[in-house]
Amino acid sequence: MESDVVSAAIAAVAVVAAAYATLRLRANRRQLRRLQEGLDSASHQRFSALFDASPVAFSLLEPQSYRLIDVNPAFESLTGYSRADVIGRPLVRLGLWSETPELNKMREAFEASGHLDQFRLHIRHKDGSPLTCLHSVETIVLDGEPVALGISTDITEQMQAEAALRRSEAKYAVAFHASPTPMAISTIADGRIVDVNKAYLRLFGYQRDELLGRTAEERSVWKNPEQRAATMKALKAMDGSAHGIEITLQAKDGRDVVCLGSAQVIELDDTPCYLSALQDISAIRDAQTERQRLEEQMRQSQKLEAIGTLVGGIAHDFNNILTVTIGATDLAAEALDEGSPAREFLLQAQEGNIRARDLVRQIVTFSRQGESRRDEFDLRDSLHDAAAFLRASLPPSIEIHCQVSDEPARFLGDATQLHQVLMNLCTNAAHAMDFRGRISVTLDREKVGTVRQTFSGPLRAGSYYRLGVRDTGRGIASEDLDRIFDPFFTSKAAGEGTGLGLSVVHGIVMKHGGGIEVTSEPGHGTQFDVFLPVPPAGAKAPPVSRSDSVNGGTCNLVIVDDESKLLALQAAVLEWRGHRVKPFSDSRLALAFIEERLHDVDVLITDLMMPELSGVELIDRVAQLRQDLPVIVVTGGSLSRQWDQQEMPSQVVEILHKPFSPNELAECVGRVLSHTSQSSRQVT
Repeated sequence: MESDVVSAAIAAVAVVAAAYATLRLRANRRQLRRLQEGLDSASHQRFSALFDASPVAFSLLEPQSYRLIDVNPAFESLTGYSRADVIGRPLVRLGLWSETPELNKMREAFEASGHLDQFRLHIRHKDGSPLTCLHSVETIVLDGEPVALGISTDITEQMQAEAALRRSEAKYAVAFHASPTPMAISTIADGRIVDVNKAYLRLFGYQRDELLGRTAEERSVWKNPEQRAATMKALKAMDGSAHGIEITLQAKDGRDVVCLGSAQVIELDDTPCYLSALQDISAIRDAQTERQRLEEQMRQSQKLEAIGTLVGGIAHDFNNILTVTIGATDLAAEALDEGSPAREFLLQAQEGNIRARDLVRQIVTFSRQGESRRDEFDLRDSLHDAAAFLRASLPPSIEIHCQVSDEPARFLGDATQLHQVLMNLCTNAAHAMDFRGRISVTLDREKVGTVRQTFSGPLRAGSYYRLGVRDTGRGIASEDLDRIFDPFFTSKAAGEGTGLGLSVVHGIVMKHGGGIEVTSEPGHGTQFDVFLPVPPAGAKAPPVSRSDSVNGGTCNLVIVDDESKLLALQAAVLEWRGHRVKPFSDSRLALAFIEERLHDVDVLITDLMMPELSGVELIDRVAQLRQDLPVIVVTGGSLSRQWDQQEMPSQVVEILHKPFSPNELAECVGRVLSHTSQSSRQVT
């Protein structure tokens, strides 16, 4: 029985000694109960055996004098004092106590209740090293006398470990909260936030008490909750550690915060958590997005430029052909009597010629090779004129509403082209509504403080007129938004559109130094905002040196064009008007003739694009011979492409754009003659 009790006590205490201190104290109380069982059996021998064999430090003291009666080997091992050193000596004289007030407090507590439970004492080993113990005292009866039984448990290592842990936690807390990297600790189970550092609070705009104890879902920290599930899955797959995961979180003010996240699974108070560290890459992603946008804008610009060059060249050839067909048809119709069936057919053919001419002009406008006038006019007048025309031409099922500011909208530009912008936008809107709905047109002013990125490119800071056109149509699909200004792109059915309407709008607006913004949502209509620069105060349109009189008489003309049919047509038209014409298809021969008959030529009419000796070179060579010879330039493209950025020669007094009619050619020559005083000379 005795050996069983002793063995059980030794085994229980040995196991508990390797566990936490609280468990060891419970074992001590069990050992005390076993000692009392031995005393109750009045077996001093069994008590002595259990007392000596226990691995827990036991001591017996007289309750009044605190003189030590006995200690067990475990006490000797704990304190370094032998039984002979302590038996018979008062407790206060042993030199065990580091702090006398602590000892006095323990005595007062014991005397007040007759027992003591887990009182923390700081003592010194015999070698002087400090120890920390938990001390319990119970009063028992031994040989008929009350005796104080002391039980001491060494918790020095535990206290040292706790102190080291506190120091480590303090260091961790300082490093955690002072780190410039946003960091957070959240529970794995439900994402409840345990702690966050200052950098995290700054990044997301929260106060600490707004986050602690809340779940990520409650604070909508995750932009997409599915990303959290994917992150947890990645942590499990990577044994509790993940790095470089791109996630999108949400700040308190609703802005997106794109981060590279790293996470490590940790345990806090036996709760699985993950420590996350974030790197804000929002600015990097914004820069990448902006770079991609600029690259796409550059590709779009290059594409438009390439297509513009292509269609500009095609338009030049078309203009030559149309000039011949328009002129020949006009001359043939004039030669026939009124009411002649052939004349009616020719007039119908001429209508087709005019439609073809208008289409080519759109192509030239799109390619930015057409010349545009710079007149001063009020945008409000253009808007009202266009609205009146649209109301007359569109079906009554379309309501057109105009809201225009009363403030004058003085503008310098090409009124015809701006009229075309509004017509194209409104016509496009009508198609988008299937010719049933409401088109709202607005005109106001807007101040752009800094460079603004618009759909058509950067818009410089300054004052702008904003021309808005909104429809109630089906909207534009997101995949089509980037293509709406592409030439020949159309979402209409075959035969319902050329795909040039918005391309022409883009070309005209960019030529006038403006920009375009587009907002659209499928099923909710589209809004086009055209920004046109407000001219500076005092700016005026360049004067146009043009007379209304076309009755300039007749003259000697030299016409140069490498297109033989066009050359013959021009000569026939002008000869019919009474002029004397010398036509040349080779500009070198024309130059030689002018050199020979320098003062017999009244007007030079020349094309610009010619082989061997271009029109520009011909004009320069003639200018060296005679500065006052007036020149009419015939072109199907842009003059700025011919003279680069130099000023146009002063002898160029008229510009005639292809295709032109016989009357336009004759009127142009008449205007030139009205400004010259030279006499007619015969060209032989």
